[in-house]
Amino acid sequence: MKKAAFFLFGLIFLSSITPTFADVGVKIEPKSFFIQAIPGKTVREVVTLKNSFSAPKNVYLAWQGYQLTEGKFTSETDRADHTINFARLNTKIVELQPQGLGVVEIEFEVPKDTLPADYYGALVAKGEGWQERADFTIRVLGRIEEKVEIAQFSAKGDAIILKIANRGNQTTDFRASIKIQDFLGRTKNLGPIKGGLKAAEIKTIQVKHAATLPGPYQAKIDLEFGSQKQEVVFYSFWIHPEIFLIAGAIIVIAVLIFLAKRRKKND
Repeated sequence: MKKAAFFLFGLIFLSSITPTFADVGVKIEPKSFFIQAIPGKTVREVVTLKNSFSAPKNVYLAWQGYQLTEGKFTSETDRADHTINFARLNTKIVELQPQGLGVVEIEFEVPKDTLPADYYGALVAKGEGWQERADFTIRVLGRIEEKVEIAQFSAKGDAIILKIANRGNQTTDFRASIKIQDFLGRTKNLGPIKGGLKAAEIKTIQVKHAATLPGPYQAKIDLEFGSQKQEVVFYSFWIHPEIFLIAGAIIVIAVLIFLAKRRKKND
């Protein structure tokens, strides 16, 4: 009896540590595409679907326009101007056999009046309880404009908050360095901050400054982007302004009390 119990326990233990290759999921390959195109021409790309499930799976396909997982758009009009709305799928459903492969062909018929810029979209594959996507960037060749700027500056607590916007028409990398100076002339360098922005995208970035001395500060921001382009901007901000507001209120109250006592004494 003990041997049987020991044997059964051994089988359970082995089954718990034996790796399983079933029901891993459906994957899209490749995950990202960068395509160069010319107005009036057609480009075709092939996406591979791989079924790692132990059973057949129906994959439902759809094209999605320009969307952001993080950040915001400079405007809805700008988003629409940079979305790929000229994609055509050769099918909407693909049936995959267990451990099988499938392919989807996407045809991009670029309109003749398409302006030079980067355009974005994604192939979305869905099934029961899962979703995968492949992201596409199509660069229509021609005059490309690079323009990244600081859309908003603010300070809160121990952090400087920047909203950096891409006003150009292509994906652009940026690098920002911040130098802050307090009212005593002491300086501190922050960064550099590096990142990338799609066309019409705004990202919010927080930078800790760890300055504890309350009072007015000056910030100098060197923003580099694209092909050796640079912009320098200056901002003024306060750290812990509530301390000065409280101190000012105390001074005003003290002056009022002093004047009231003086008037009473004169009377």
